[in-house]
Amino acid sequence: MGRPPKPTERHKRDGTYRADRHGDRLESPTTAGAPDRPEWLSGEAEIWWDAIIACLPADVAGEADDFALALLCEKWAEWRKYSAALEHIEVTDKEHYKVAMLANMAGKTVQGLLGKFGMTPSDRAKMKIVPPKEEVDELELALRERAETCGS
Repeated sequence: MGRPPKPTERHKRDGTYRADRHGDRLESPTTAGAPDRPEWLSGEAEIWWDAIIACLPADVAGEADDFALALLCEKWAEWRKYSAALEHIEVTDKEHYKVAMLANMAGKTVQGLLGKFGMTPSDRAKMKIVPPKEEVDELELALRERAETCGS
């Protein structure tokens, strides 16, 4: 399986957008606005929501990512529950194997979703976040030019 395609918005932001390659893509939802916590999140997942939102790299997630972030929080809470349960089950017990498998599946889902949001060191290294361009104040620019002209 190949690498997933880079979103068109990221191509535009990085300066790698080419109409002949990327022009026929459907526009994807923007990351404008902050993600809203769904009301149906479970107790521990709600706690993780706030922690994860605070750790997200800038301009990575927006209102279109609510459900993916909610899944990440739910699976994180699930992984924590199964991991805690493993501490109280004897390794020789058949139940240990079942709970370990459930913890492993939840952990793999968490790991994959963390990567999608750039929350692992290797995934952050792959991200190219360009700071927003400064707005040019036309009056200040004119005054600078005038000062340079008058000064010489």
